[in-house]
Amino acid sequence: MHAALLVSLLALGGTASSLPKLPEALAGEGQRPAAVQARAATAVVSLAFLVLGIRSFIQARRSRSS
Repeated sequence: MHAALLVSLLALGGTASSLPKLPEALAGEGQRPAAVQARAATAVVSLAFLVLGIRSFIQARRSRSS
């Protein structure tokens, strides 16, 4: 699970730069709007996976110490 979260963190780092470009891509402006939308979607999915994984680690630690 640690390795999966590391990959998710790397994916988020590589795709997060597309998030500021998303509004103009949704309007159809700028260069390659489909690529920007795909990178933004990858960033959102990676962030969600990272958050859920961290929550899982916290819950596992709390249940083990109780």
